[in-house]
Amino acid sequence: MPTSEPDRFPGRRAPRLAVVDPATGEVFQEAPDQQPDALDAVVDRSRRAWHGWRADPAARTSTRSRTGRWPSN
Repeated sequence: MPTSEPDRFPGRRAPRLAVVDPATGEVFQEAPDQQPDALDAVVDRSRRAWHGWRADPAARTSTRSRTGRWPSN
């Protein structure tokens, strides 16, 4: 179910897709509609960032300070 939401470029609308909880059928979020190669690039960047964060004790401690709990592995 595509919707539209403003993106980073004024005057341009980015297509969005509803994210549906399969257990309830409820829409709980929207995500950008992206081509597979663009989505793969986003996931790869996220994975690299997570590995860097995971290896940095100060970053993990900072997360705990902000959230009040230890981040999960």
